Amino acid sequence: MPIGTRNVNSLGARSEQVLTWRVERKIDVALLQQTKCTDGDFPFDEFAEIGYQSAHHGVNHWNGVAIVSRVGLEDVAYGFQSSTGFAEPRLIDATNTAALVAGDFNVGMADIVFYDAKQWAGKKHATDKERAGVQGSIDLGFVDLARDQYRDEPQFTWWNYVGTQFAKNKGLRLDLALGLKAVTERLDDVWVDRHARNPLVVRPAKPYDHAPLIVDLL
Repeated sequence: MPIGTRNVNSLGARSEQVLTWRVERKIDVALLQQTKCTDGDFPFDEFAEIGYQSAHHGVNHWNGVAIVSRVGLEDVAYGFQSSTGFAEPRLIDATNTAALVAGDFNVGMADIVFYDAKQWAGKKHATDKERAGVQGSIDLGFVDLARDQYRDEPQFTWWNYVGTQFAKNKGLRLDLALGLKAVTERLDDVWVDRHARNPLVVRPAKPYDHAPLIVDLL
C-alpha cells in the first residue's frame, strides 16, 4: 500500500501534476502540504472522481494541508490539539490504516542528509533547536523510516531551484516519514520519487523543489 507525502507548493498550479502522480504511482493515501488554497478552493470533486476521499485544512495562500485517501478517512482532526497557541493550518490527522506522521518537517536530522554539512552547520534546517523539536516527536515511540532503512544514504528530498542543484544532486532531506513499531513491521520500502521532481520530465507545470517521499506498506 503506497502512502505518499508531498509538498506541492500550490495545488492550484499543480493539481493536474498531482492527480497524474497519484494515478501513475497508485498512491492509496497522499499527505499534501502547502496546498496554498482555502477549504472552499480545494478540488474535492476532482479527487472524488478518481475514487478518493479528501480532508483539507487551509485558510489562505501561505499554507494548507490535506489527506487524500482511497482506503477510508475517519475521525479527521484539524490543527494542533495542544495549548501552544499556534493557529496556522499546518497539521491534519485522521484515522486510517497506519500510525504514520509524515510531511515536510523542514529540518535535516543528521549531517549525512545535507550535501554540504559544513556549509549548513548551525543554519536554518540544521540548528540544535529545530532538531530537538523533531526528536521530541520521535522519542514518543516513532522511527524515522528512511533513516532506519538507509542509514548510510542521504535520501535527499529537496533541491534548490538555483543552477543545476538537482542534476548535481546537491540536496537536503527535509521530508520525513515517522512510523510506530507496527508500521516498521509492515514496511516494504521507503523511497524518494525523484522522477516527480525532475524538471526535464515533469509536465505541465514545473516541479516544486521538494520530491515526494513514498512509504510502501505490506
